[in-house]
Amino acid sequence: MGLATDEGMGHYRLADDLEETLRTLGRRGDIIAAMHAQLKQRAPEVPPQDYAIYDPAEGKPLVGRVVARGLSDEHNDRHDIIVAATDGRSHMSS
Repeated sequence: MGLATDEGMGHYRLADDLEETLRTLGRRGDIIAAMHAQLKQRAPEVPPQDYAIYDPAEGKPLVGRVVARGLSDEHNDRHDIIVAATDGRSHMSS
């Protein structure tokens, strides 16, 4: 995961961007947990292996039906949306 490098003799050096990497992993885990709960409740026919996290930075359009939308972080005014896309997968963007 690139969090540390092995310097030999049982010594490891932590990566400079360790904190940001862990925060990103935590956010991803939160997104996946929220997505699973929402889909289980609102679209139980969608199998978990068909979940995906949508990254708008990739620049790819997402076409489909909105399954759920909500507030993921009221302090930072972050919203999330789950889309049952035409590619057969359910995508969540936060």
